[in-house]
Amino acid sequence: MLENLYTTKMSSSKRMLQRRFAKIRSKNSKIAKTMSLVMTLALTIAFSAATVVMAVSQDDGLEHWDKNEIYYLSGIKFSIDIGNNPIPDWAEEFAGDNGTVDVNIGEYAFRDTKGNIRNSIIGTFSSGSNILRLSQTVSLLDYENRYIMNFSGLPEELTNDFNIQPDDGRHIRITFELDDEGIMINPAMEFLELSEEMNFDASEIADTVFRPEKADILGDFDRTYLNIVNSVSDSSLFLDFEKNNYKNRTVNGIDVEILYAANDKMVIKADSQYDEIKNIKASVYNADGHRVSSLGGIQKDENGYKAKIYNDSTQAEVTADGKTITLYAPKPIDGRQSSTLKYSDEEYYASFISKNTYRIELGMYGENDELIYRWLEYATVQ
Repeated sequence: MLENLYTTKMSSSKRMLQRRFAKIRSKNSKIAKTMSLVMTLALTIAFSAATVVMAVSQDDGLEHWDKNEIYYLSGIKFSIDIGNNPIPDWAEEFAGDNGTVDVNIGEYAFRDTKGNIRNSIIGTFSSGSNILRLSQTVSLLDYENRYIMNFSGLPEELTNDFNIQPDDGRHIRITFELDDEGIMINPAMEFLELSEEMNFDASEIADTVFRPEKADILGDFDRTYLNIVNSVSDSSLFLDFEKNNYKNRTVNGIDVEILYAANDKMVIKADSQYDEIKNIKASVYNADGHRVSSLGGIQKDENGYKAKIYNDSTQAEVTADGKTITLYAPKPIDGRQSSTLKYSDEEYYASFISKNTYRIELGMYGENDELIYRWLEYATVQ
């Protein structure tokens, strides 16, 4: 059961508490943007009845997680009235006699007991006593400039009161548009039953398109989803609300500090006296949160330590004693920046830009790739 596997927590992100309230009206729908803490709490409680249990706190300064964690970050909420409109048989069975489906599309961050973090978009659909939770399987921008979310299949972390097996052709599709200010407008929902020959973009496969009268957006879900479609989200050792105020822990036997930050490289001291630490990974992120340089791990041979090489675009070096890491500026490819920069201002620069501030993250790992110590610091290139 979910409550035995995960603890549900609220994000304390300032952006979630400070986001302005806005209402967007169109001929099809109205979206209300609100930052109500009560509404966010209600969404989290509806998602799971798990008891809030903080990660294990110990005085040694190292990382310890004894339970997987779920954080609700942002989302969109609305209701549709099915009425007498035609829908597929499986959707009729789900909706029953209630006639109303409440929709909560949420961005969740999952952290497991090894410290790994990943984000997922999960749709929770409720009708009477039936609750259906589905994973997002497709995100795209179609030829009509609609953003599309397709949901099908049971999220591996969750249980379902109404089970739809993955890949059986039964899907729920959510579409919306963005206005000139990047705010979601015109949401719509469709129940789909696809054959192998049918395309997700074929509008005729839905019996009815449902448009809610209004929708509530919580957090920065519109921006989050745009990042997902554009593939600009990069993994991190820290949850979003940890990054701005995280204080590095003092641990006897571990010494991490920035030695040098320049246009061509950043040099970090990463000294550990712990035998349990078997691997070190590090990344540099720009102001947009995109990873621009990284060390994917270290390995030891007869000559000492060196950076693990995954491909020809290795961006780091490690001294033979394993105590100093050099993270190089992105390498230009055909006159352009490495694709790891994605959509950033540094697209045409083969350097860390002067006066720009970068976030550097470093993790020390055990034999089973569990995170033992993590460190975060900001560096401004002179």
